[in-house]
Amino acid sequence: MLLRKGQFFSADIMLSVFLFLTILTSFFSTHSYLNNIIENQEVKNDMTQIASSLSSVLIETGGYPDNWETFKVSDLLEDKGDKDKKYVFAFGLSKNADGWNLHQKKIDRFVELNSSYDFLKDNLGIKGSGYEFYVNISTLSKSYVVGVYPTKAENVINIERFVLLEGKRARFNLKVWENE
Repeated sequence: MLLRKGQFFSADIMLSVFLFLTILTSFFSTHSYLNNIIENQEVKNDMTQIASSLSSVLIETGGYPDNWETFKVSDLLEDKGDKDKKYVFAFGLSKNADGWNLHQKKIDRFVELNSSYDFLKDNLGIKGSGYEFYVNISTLSKSYVVGVYPTKAENVINIERFVLLEGKRARFNLKVWENE
């Protein structure tokens, strides 16, 4: 009589392998999904920080130096290695140190600099990969636009503030978005 020790049925091993692969696949797909969610949230947090800082600097300060709007655009765009050129270390649109009251000449110069969008973006501190910006300052009669409007962007951070422009009410709208 033959004794059969350690027998197993081939269906048992097939069921075990199927269950193991199902659990393994579920684990990796869940891991990938959660990583994408975390990465998207980190991008939104980064853009929110950039937008918040940028709106505060533009609205609440006059920039550094405070008279940067008097510089020629060509002087601003030159290489910083030239000792005779004047440089803007921070753009600000406010008339005074108290902020919120924007200066018309600074806005006009800021709009003029839109022709050199990459220079402006770099000097505003928007250095994230693929981040863009759009600023719209509007009164009842006129609108001033700087930057690129997000047409098909999914991640857009929008900051809207009410300010004074030469003593009259205006709306300041800033969008920071990810170019995909």
